[in-house]
Parts: sequence; structure tokens; C-alpha cells
Amino acid sequence: MNINNPTTFATPDLTLTTANSSGTSGALRADDSILVYDTSVPASVGTANATGSASTSARRDHVHAALSGAITTVDETIARYTGTAGALQGYTSGGPVISDTGTITASAQPTIGVYADFQENVTGNNTTYTVLWANEIWDVGSNFASNTFTAPVTGKYLVCCQVEASDYGSTNDSTLNVITSNRTWVVNSDPEGTSKRAAHNIAVVDMDASDTLTVTYRANGAGSDSVDIQGGSTRTSMTIFKVG
Repeated sequence: MNINNPTTFATPDLTLTTANSSGTSGALRADDSILVYDTSVPASVGTANATGSASTSARRDHVHAALSGAITTVDETIARYTGTAGALQGYTSGGPVISDTGTITASAQPTIGVYADFQENVTGNNTTYTVLWANEIWDVGSNFASNTFTAPVTGKYLVCCQVEASDYGSTNDSTLNVITSNRTWVVNSDPEGTSKRAAHNIAVVDMDASDTLTVTYRANGAGSDSVDIQGGSTRTSMTIFKVG
């Protein structure tokens, strides 16, 4: 090398690759590889995988082999584990969504809203009458038919039921029952007078998958079955919503 007339070297071509075929343990050549990437397929995402177990970090464009069903259209949809190899996937339909403001939407959560029409002379002489829910306001999951709610999955269900009746005798008492496969939830009342009366039964009930729920009403003291069930969504109605 001539110090007075120095030699011009070519621009080094040091690269990041998956192999290092040049250079020696003590020196680098101009076209040497200065970092060698691990070429193995990244491990599946799971709780058992150790953080940073590879010899170098993965490249920016890497793909985890066990990820499936990538969420590409709605970035608020919740992903879930498939249960095999720790893989993640999106819901095919009806999945829960969390908005940017924290609001959770569960569009497939089982819920119903129904109300009755007028039902004349159905109780009053201690007759237990099964309430007929003739009108559906909504039925998410199609779990209501023939005046019966059938639980699609095991869980806890909030039931809000109201029955308004009329034409009582002066000594009437009444019972409003929410009847499930596991147990009966009872509300008793002993009102005075003969005007219209409303009974309310609100409970969180435990139901197993395929358990059923119906509602009965009993009035006594009229001497005959002269008590009527008043119809309409503001008088005799029921809502059910899965809460747990």
C-alpha cells in the first residue's frame, strides 16, 4: 500500500443472510456475511414457548406456521385459540367484537323477548295455567317455540317475567312460577281488591344445555276460573338473556 498514493477499495458488500461461506475466524472479506439468520420455521404460538429461544430474532416478514384464519376485514373482532398447538383463529360468524371505546358486542348471545295476547277465564279457582306467549319481539338463536325457551348451552340466564291479571275475587291470592328443568322459581302475592294486578318474577336461573323454561300463573279465591290474563308487551311479557 502506497501511503502517498492510497489504494481505493470497493464499497464493502457486507450482508445479512442465512449462510456465511466467506471470511475466516479472524477477518472479514468485503463480501462477507456479518449476521446469519436462523432458517428454521418459527415455533407455534403457545404458553409453553420460551421467549427469544432462537439464535437471532426473526425477520420482519416472517410467518408463524400455526396461525390460521387471520382477521383481515374487521380489526375489532376477537381472536381465539383453537385448542391445538396453540394456534389462533378468527370466528367464522357471530364472534364477539370489542370497539375502540371498549364496548363489547356479542351478536349471537342467546336472548328472547316475548309477550302474551289476552287470555280469558284461565284461572281463579286455584287452577295453574301455563302462560301462552303468542308474540316474539326477538329470538336470537331461535331458542323459543311453543311457549318454551330451550337453553342452547349450559349457563346462567336472567329471566324477567311479568303477568297482569284481572277480574279477581275479594280474597284472591296468586302465584307466578318460572319453571326450569332444574328447579322452580316462585313468587307469591296476596293482594286486596278486584282490579287488575301485576305479578313480577325476576331471577337468574341455572340451565343446562337442552333444559327448558316455561311460566305458569295461578290465582285462587274467585270461586271459578274467571281471572283473565291481560295481553300486550307492557302488561304480560318476558325477556331472557344469557349472563354467564
